[in-house]
Amino acid sequence: VMMIPASGLCVSVWTGLWLCVAKWRRSWKLLGPADLLNNVGLVWKALFVGVCVSVLRILECYSSPHGRDMVKSFPFVQCGGEQHTVGLVIMFPSLILFVVMPLALVTWVLYKLP
Repeated sequence: VMMIPASGLCVSVWTGLWLCVAKWRRSWKLLGPADLLNNVGLVWKALFVGVCVSVLRILECYSSPHGRDMVKSFPFVQCGGEQHTVGLVIMFPSLILFVVMPLALVTWVLYKLP
């Protein structure tokens, strides 16, 4: 889940750097709305797989030698336990917000294009 704020930070830093360089070099054009959306899409495309993996990581359980099912990424968390339930409560809104909604938006835009 740490990659989600990192992706927003990357987009902000990239856009801020571009605007600073564009103002410093008057010959460069400033970012228009299409250029800004292109940069956001480029960064999101680069980070999308990592975001998907980090959001879905809590669903992967394994059988420990002690006979209990544990979360593979967090070996101290028992599957179905209290900490696992809290993680699932956080995972579902993250899944909808950062995986399903961007895919739905891209699908809608591609459907509306001529």
